[in-house]
Amino acid sequence: MKCLSVSFSSRISAVFTFFILMMSVAFSLFFIRYETRILEASLFDNGRLLSEILAKNSKMGVFSENKALLNGPVQGTLTHPDVIRCAIYNREGNQLICDDQDGIPASGSTGPGLMVSPGCRPADIRHIYRMH
Repeated sequence: MKCLSVSFSSRISAVFTFFILMMSVAFSLFFIRYETRILEASLFDNGRLLSEILAKNSKMGVFSENKALLNGPVQGTLTHPDVIRCAIYNREGNQLICDDQDGIPASGSTGPGLMVSPGCRPADIRHIYRMH
């Protein structure tokens, strides 16, 4: 039987190619993870900003619990392409208004505070702006 003999330059070339391939995979994974974190942070920040604006615009409607006063700010918030559902709750946790982009009423109560989704859970929003 004849042994396969591989030249030294072929071995060096194979090792170098393997090293370059592994570095490419590592950098690609790092870049994907980095960009995902940036996009998630941006989405959360936009959700937080939208919720703060909605909270300030709907203050009178929450105090009076008037759905007509709340409908305008909610519909304005829903025009943003990243928002799929918007709900406003009073201090006792009663839902005052809830709507989503498809016009299907949202269900479920998440407690007091203000929720603009996606990107923000109700627990994240409660500490941002609370109506007194």
